[in-house]
Amino acid sequence: MPIQIRLSATILLLAIALPLCVTDLTFSQDDAVYRLRESGTGTTKIRGKITGTTPFSVQIQSDAGVQEIPAAEVDKIEYLNQPLGLERGEDRVKDGRFDDALEEFGKLTPQERENAQLKPEIEFWTATANAELALAGSGTATDAGRALLSFLQANPSSHHFYPATETLGKLLFATGNLEPAAAEFAKLAQSKWPALVLRGHFFHGRTLIAMGKAGEAETAFKAILATSSNDDTTQTYKRLAEVELAKAAAMSGNTEAAIKTLQEIIKAENPDNATLFAYTYNALGVAQLKAGNIKEARNAFLHTHLLYPNEDEPHAEALYHLTGIWTELKNTDRSAQTREALKSSYRNSYWATKL
Repeated sequence: MPIQIRLSATILLLAIALPLCVTDLTFSQDDAVYRLRESGTGTTKIRGKITGTTPFSVQIQSDAGVQEIPAAEVDKIEYLNQPLGLERGEDRVKDGRFDDALEEFGKLTPQERENAQLKPEIEFWTATANAELALAGSGTATDAGRALLSFLQANPSSHHFYPATETLGKLLFATGNLEPAAAEFAKLAQSKWPALVLRGHFFHGRTLIAMGKAGEAETAFKAILATSSNDDTTQTYKRLAEVELAKAAAMSGNTEAAIKTLQEIIKAENPDNATLFAYTYNALGVAQLKAGNIKEARNAFLHTHLLYPNEDEPHAEALYHLTGIWTELKNTDRSAQTREALKSSYRNSYWATKL
């Protein structure tokens, strides 16, 4: 082939290939939303331009037009030119590696931190990591709560609004600020996130019980039982709601019926369900205490303490009650042991504040 013909063919090939490469590069640099699949496994990546967020959704302009993705179905979002440290930090938070997440966020530059689009993401994930550490007993719960409150006040239209609200509620509860905690949990019922609605009712009810408002707590737990869904998560919270309803009934004086209900749950359910059984034995302990059966109460709380120590919130509650029970039973050594266990393992918990 003559040189001129070979050159023309090469130029033609480049003319065809180059636009394809440029188009693909431009497309890959768009924002992206990773949407959870209905099957519950994996995500679908939607590329385009994120045009807005609300507490209920993320809007993205793609080749298919404007799509509004429910916030409950957003696994993560990825902005154009997003720094790797933000992505890594977010992944560390989701993996429960909160110290590692903060290390990643610490590598971000001042320019990246002040980027108008990235700033809310950085602040949310940083505040969440600090909050989770505080709830686990590391750091200061009050400081973590202030950071989350600041995020919520500055970003009322963020799709992270309701997850941040839930975490703030937990921090408020942990620090003994029960009334504002109840208000935060109550907001979750408006979130349109099925799992958050259930958790909102559950924690709202438990906070009301802690406030001595057993009658009002029953309304929250009955809202869970009235849920029409029948998935595994809903079934779990319905069973927990039955447990807490029995606890509320006991606190209102109906101890005999409450004890019977809780004992029936223990007989019927699989003890491998650690969360359910930890809450159930605690509720039984409260009912037995209310009935004046201190040794039976001790035995119930010991079940949680000895068999389900990895269930943090119920374990802390069991340790708190055991501290008082051992004192009443004149066993000061064991009372001191449970007190120390509560203060050392759950120093930022609501139950430690009650000692």
